[in-house]
Formats: sequence, C-alpha cells, structure tokens
Amino acid sequence: MDAPQRPSGPPTPAPGADEALRRAWEGARWVQDRAREIRRHGGSQEEIIREFSETAREMLGSAATQFYSRDPGSRAMVLRNRTGDTAMRRIGQEPWRPSPELIEWVARARRTTMIPGDAENLWHVIVPLVVAGEVHGVLAVNLTSAADDIPQHVLEGLSFLAEETASTLIAAEEQDRIARELARTTRERTFLANILDSVANGIIVLDLNGRILQINRNAAAMLDLPSEDLAGQMLDPLLPPAVQGEIRATFHETVGMGFSLERLITAMLGGVELPLAVGSSLLRDEELKTHGVIIAIRDMTASREMERLRKLDQMKSDFVANVSHELRTPLTSIKAYCEALEGMATTDQQAEFLKVIDEESDRLLGLIEDLLNFSRIASGKLKLNVEPGDLGDLVREVVTLSRLQSPAHALEVRCPDDLPEAVFDWNRMKEVLINLVSNAIKYSPAGGTVRVELSTAEGNVRIDVSDEGIGISEADQKNLFQQFFRVDGSLTAQVSGTGLGLAIVKGIAEAHGGTVMVRSSPGQGSTFSVLLPIRREAPREPEPEASPF
Repeated sequence: MDAPQRPSGPPTPAPGADEALRRAWEGARWVQDRAREIRRHGGSQEEIIREFSETAREMLGSAATQFYSRDPGSRAMVLRNRTGDTAMRRIGQEPWRPSPELIEWVARARRTTMIPGDAENLWHVIVPLVVAGEVHGVLAVNLTSAADDIPQHVLEGLSFLAEETASTLIAAEEQDRIARELARTTRERTFLANILDSVANGIIVLDLNGRILQINRNAAAMLDLPSEDLAGQMLDPLLPPAVQGEIRATFHETVGMGFSLERLITAMLGGVELPLAVGSSLLRDEELKTHGVIIAIRDMTASREMERLRKLDQMKSDFVANVSHELRTPLTSIKAYCEALEGMATTDQQAEFLKVIDEESDRLLGLIEDLLNFSRIASGKLKLNVEPGDLGDLVREVVTLSRLQSPAHALEVRCPDDLPEAVFDWNRMKEVLINLVSNAIKYSPAGGTVRVELSTAEGNVRIDVSDEGIGISEADQKNLFQQFFRVDGSLTAQVSGTGLGLAIVKGIAEAHGGTVMVRSSPGQGSTFSVLLPIRREAPREPEPEASPF
C-alpha cells in the first residue's frame, strides 16, 4: 500500500528509527494532509463524500466504495455515492453490497468493522462517520487484498479521516441550510417589496432608531427622496424641510405612546403642492415585541378634489331648489289670475288663449316639481310619510284620473281581492304611478291597452304597468333610469319631457325599500314593474298568565 508512505512535509523520524514507526509517522501526516484537503474543499456534500471515498480507496488499495447516509424522511440508511464498480469487474469481482441490517449494526456500534468476503483472504471494511456520538454516514470499502496486509495505523487513520469528514459534512450541511434560508429570506423580501411597491399609499418601515428598513416607491416619490436603495440609512436627514418636523414628531409619538394621530402635511413635488396624510403604527413580532415603526402616507389630492366636486354638486342642488321655489311662486299667481280671467272671457279667441296659458302653467309647475323632487332624492333629503295602505285603491284612483288624458287608450286594472297591505307614502307613490301610466300613454301613440296589474312576489307587492307602444331597445334600457336620459328616435321626438320622470320613480321606489325594473322589446311594448315590501305584522306579545293568588 503506497499512498500512506508519501511524505507530507514535517520532519520524519531520525535515521535508524524503526521502519514501522517511520511508515506510521508518514501515514499519519498524509492522513492529516488529506483531512485538511477535504475540509478546505468546502464544496457540496456530494463532493465531500466523493473526496472521502477516493481517499479511502487510495489508503486501503480498494477498488470500490459505497457511501450511505440517513434519509431525512424515513431515517433509513440509503446509498448516496459509489465508486470503482468498473475497476472491480475489471479484476473479475462483483462489487460487494452490504445488507441494510449490517449497515444499521455498524451505525449503532459506531466503530470501524472488518467483514470477511466470499473469496479466500478477501475482506471488507465498514467505517462509520461519527461526530459527538452521532452517525452522519457509513462508508463500505471492497478490499482487493488480504486483511492482514492492512496495518493497524492505516485503519486508525481511516477512522480519524471519517471523523474529520463527518465534521466537514456537518459544516457543509449548515452552510447549505444558511444558503437556503438566505435565499428564502431574499425571496420573501423581494415578494414583500413588490407588494409594497404596488400599494397606492407610501409605506416606510423604520427601526427604533429611525433607520430605514423598507420603503416603497410611492413613499420615495411623495417625499421627493433619492431613487437609490435607501435601506440602512437614517430617514430624518433625507426628508425635505417642509415635512421633516411633522414626520419626526409622528415617529417619536409612535415610539413613545404606541400610536400617533394622523397628520395633514403639504409636500412640494416639482414645484407643486402635494397634500398628504401621515399615519403610523408599531412594528411588532408575534410576541408583540416592538421592533420599529410603520409610517403610511396617503395622497389627499383625490380626496380634496372629491370634496370640491361634492361642494359644487351641493351648490348646484341648492341653486336648482332655490330657483324652483322662486319660479313656483309667480307661476302660481299667473295660474290663479288666468283661471279668474277664463270666466271673464268675451270671445272664443280669448278663452282659447287663456286655456293655453293655463295648460302651459300646469306644465311648468310639473317641471318645477320634478326638479324639486329630484333635488331632494339626489341630496338624500326626500321625506316619506309612510303608513299601511291598500295599493289597489291608489291604482284605481290614478287610472281614473289618467283616463281623461287620452280617450284613444283602454286602461285596465287587475287587482286580486286578497292583496296584502303595503307600507308606503300615498302621495309619493301616486307620483310614481302617474308617471308610469302617463309614459305608457305617451309612448303608445297608436292607442291600445294600458294595463296596471297588482300581484305578490317574494314578500313584495308588485305593480306592473304595461303598454302596447313603441318599446325600448336593450341598449337604451341600461340608461333608462339615469337623470335627463331620453330615448332618441323619430317615434319619441314628438313626446315632451325632461328625462327626470323615471329617475324620480326609481328614487321614490328605493326610498321605500323597493325597486323598479323594465322589460321591453322594440315594437312590442314595455312593462315597468315596481316592487314594494309587504307590511309585516308585529309579533304579538304573549299574554301574561293569570296569577293563582
């Protein structure tokens, strides 16, 4: 066995010393050198195992090795690496495979073991890799020479090398674990950074000293901070003077009290004022230990614009309401004087003129009332005087009035005798029905039947107003209940209106907790349906039992 005889650098025993001692000395130094090479190798566990196996083959003059280690899942010893099978077959021998029971026995015994082979004077060596009493692998070596040819110091050197290899494997495994943990942490940090960058608000995470742990792009943009990676830098010196004091106060209040009230600040971005809201919270772990502060920054530009638009809308509503009230007063006077003059007309022409003035005054008063109703609905100020009532009586009243609108239409009412009561505002629902029946008549220029049918459906009283008129396209139905919307077309051009009627119908129905819908096809008429909740009887209180005393 030549390998252990090579010099390794340190002085050898003096001339004349025992040859066996010299060989043992040189072998020990060689083993130490190989152990250092394995430690210095620092590669993957597979490379360390391969280096150890090759060294063992060289030491023992072996042709083949097999390395076993425990599977993390099953905890059984499994084959991880083998070398020299081809060399064994070249000399006419099949590589030896120790049984699993034998491998486990050697692992439990924790000592190098010689096993006789099948051929005469053929032995095998099984070496456990043990550190601190724990087995990290087992190396089986097929010898190609007799066991008596292997000096004891070689077997001892092999055991020493196995222990060093086990230590190196532990270190490599720990390095792999650290690398995997670092890669996982990097992935999670990248994932978190991507999430933060997708958030509309600005987010800054600081440690308890005010050092930046994490900052997203929006925060850097809102505060006009440098675009490079800011992690690890102190936030305070980077802040513009206009916001530095408020953000500093937010940080210190949060650290000291655990919270800070939201502050409104104004930053300058490209010479333009940017209104910002700054809030904060503590950064805590699962044990509620505080590690820092999270600062959230919201751009208030859109909120201020919404507030401005809300005020403009309120001004518009107030204007419409005021103008409508101002117009209604003189129109009422005009109508009163007109009615008085109608009785004093001396010619047919005068009577006709006064009639036109009276009718147009009615139309204008109706338009003003629509504007006022819609203004109340839009501002949420529509008041209802609800009480239980019979919708059948209301429908019959409206149909009786509507028969005078057009003698060319046949108006029908269908109402079951057992129709339950509903809770509604009589005058508001009267507006709804007049609007729907009037539309059914106006948009059926050829006449036909206008039908008002009442029924119950899923806890509601249902009112269907159907006509045989021009119908409505599916595209127009989507916008039908929008304010000021009117269906375009030659068939509707002659029909007057403001486009507020159905918006008011929808608003009044929804104010009652109900809804309105439409079914229609062009040329086949339309059906408008209003659903109102049925009146529910309050549960009767149980009568108290009479006292026996």
